[in-house]
Amino acid sequence: MLTARKLPQTAACRGTENTGRRAFTLIELLAVVAILGILIAVLVPTVTYSIRLTRDTAQKSTFQQWAKALDQYKSKYGYYPNLGSGYSSSTDTYYNLDEETTLENFIRAVTGKNRDGSKLSDEQCQSYNQNAFTFCTLPNDSFVKGDFENGKLTDHTGNTNIRIVLDTDGDDFVLLKDLPEDTKPLHLKDGNKLKARIFIGTLKKDDTKKDGYRDIYVTQ
Repeated sequence: MLTARKLPQTAACRGTENTGRRAFTLIELLAVVAILGILIAVLVPTVTYSIRLTRDTAQKSTFQQWAKALDQYKSKYGYYPNLGSGYSSSTDTYYNLDEETTLENFIRAVTGKNRDGSKLSDEQCQSYNQNAFTFCTLPNDSFVKGDFENGKLTDHTGNTNIRIVLDTDGDDFVLLKDLPEDTKPLHLKDGNKLKARIFIGTLKKDDTKKDGYRDIYVTQ
């Protein structure tokens, strides 16, 4: 007796079989989205903080190079450079590099050149850097829009109010006119006196409305 052969299923037929797979339900999708939202909420602030911390550390390194350059200047010439009005050997001297004249003189003092790269005149050498010695360089990215010849020096947040306080009275203390938000790490004495020869930094108080501004400073 002949029996009918069972023909193999075609691809089309196999495609109609129940493979056991099913799509995500709406509740499951919402749960996944919620979990992703939580992870993002946790990770974004952490990553942002890490980026800020890295940039702050790099900025402090730059300020430290400037402080070292000013210290070397004093070691070579016996005094700190006169960057503008207010220099005194009987009190500490305060400068703000946001002032154009002070900035020009700072560039001359630490690089031994003018902003346009030209050599210092004899008069400029006598006033700012006798031997036109290069104590440090100032990369373009240290200036607003990377413009060395025209821009102001700035920290990485865009703050151009860079303060420099020098111990020009030689008592190994500098008197701070403007204070950071947290003064505990400075261990100030007798009011606003800091045990240091040099203070360089920018302060958050310059623009409290801008989130990027923070206290970034170094002492030498």
